[in-house]
Amino acid sequence: GAYEALGYLLPNESNLAMVVEAEKKAVDGGRAALSLVSHAVYCVTEGEPPVSRAAMHFIATATAHAWVCAHLRRLLSAAQMCAFPTHGMSGRTLAFIAKIIDNCLRTAAWQEEFEAVDVLGFLMRFARAEYPILRQNVAGCVMRLTTVDGYRAKLLETSEGGAYRHVPALVQMFKAEVIPKGSRTVAFRAGFVVEAVLSAFINCMTLCPEQRRALCDALRPEGVFEDAVALAVSYTGERGAVEGAALPVVCRSLNLLAKCVAFREVLELVWGSEALMRSLPALANGFGLVVAEPGAPEGDAAQYQEGIVENCTIILGSSTKEVGGEDITKLLLPEWSLLTGLLTHPSNNICGNVALTLANLAEQPGAATTMGRSKVKVVDLLLDAIKARRNESFQAADRTSFVHPKNTSANNQTCQMNCAIALAKLAKDEANRDRLRELQGMEILHTVLQSRR
Repeated sequence: GAYEALGYLLPNESNLAMVVEAEKKAVDGGRAALSLVSHAVYCVTEGEPPVSRAAMHFIATATAHAWVCAHLRRLLSAAQMCAFPTHGMSGRTLAFIAKIIDNCLRTAAWQEEFEAVDVLGFLMRFARAEYPILRQNVAGCVMRLTTVDGYRAKLLETSEGGAYRHVPALVQMFKAEVIPKGSRTVAFRAGFVVEAVLSAFINCMTLCPEQRRALCDALRPEGVFEDAVALAVSYTGERGAVEGAALPVVCRSLNLLAKCVAFREVLELVWGSEALMRSLPALANGFGLVVAEPGAPEGDAAQYQEGIVENCTIILGSSTKEVGGEDITKLLLPEWSLLTGLLTHPSNNICGNVALTLANLAEQPGAATTMGRSKVKVVDLLLDAIKARRNESFQAADRTSFVHPKNTSANNQTCQMNCAIALAKLAKDEANRDRLRELQGMEILHTVLQSRR
């Protein structure tokens, strides 16, 4: 009863801090016998099932603190955790085990230790579990594991026949959370599970282009990309509004599409959703110039909001530049002005993607003239974006810029080049060309375009 009570009390930060302080005094004072964590570990391994489960509950909440995670390494190994006799355990008990592993994986020392055991194999045994909290904790573990290169490679291990060992279980976990509601619309059960599984796939796509292609080919027949499109469309409100639990789901759905839109099969799927393509400019514009603060906590709303903006602009840039996308370009032309405000975004990636999209739109017959005569001073905005990135405050010689955490010297140059290309295409219209001369932008345009050669 005491351990169950503590398990419910420790999610409160003040309560956890008090327990940790008492634990430190006991351990550092040489009175380990008074340590609750030490006693709980003994109860887990030697106690009767109800006591063992309650002790796990306590450890699962206490390990939210880094000191407790470090202390636990002296008492329990990763191999022991993955060797717990799980047969006959309730879903609730297994959920506590998964949560302890998830908390421990936040530290580098535990990550290294778990890498020596088949922690993924252990966790994937519960991917299809009926108990929702267990699935949620397993998904959280997998998402955290795939932030580390070694674990990403393990997740993509194949059997002798060449099939993925763990990917099918993750796909099933994802599909179980997506509920068809009607024509091309869906709902989700547990948003965190959807976010975590999609994040795991996205993390694995950073290994190399070949791995991205192979994983894309494995996910496509399972309908994962169709579900990603449906999730993004179903939870995007008027004027690009996305709120609450849908925010991370929409962000990760768009992120998955952005990672794979370079592949023709995914691109054609994106093209095939007029609802998605119409919503992308509004979605990108809806969160405007939001910037996630460096070091912000996990789940920070601004991270998801900025992620939505960046992913929308990636998809727009890619989908408007490919041969065969003429109809999509025409579809987007009436909405082009929604994107221009993002040319002032401090992110080189976002600004550069918007400039690429505008450059592609400007190739449509008469589009350069229409865009130039609009109240939106697109020529001025593009030129200002180049000038801003030529200032020292935007420069980053292979280091993070102070202006935006993702800015580098490489994406600075790419952004400038995309803006210059957009200006060159707009300058085919005489009025736009005159405006560029009036702003003394011809020399800057020439300098940037020359660097491309």
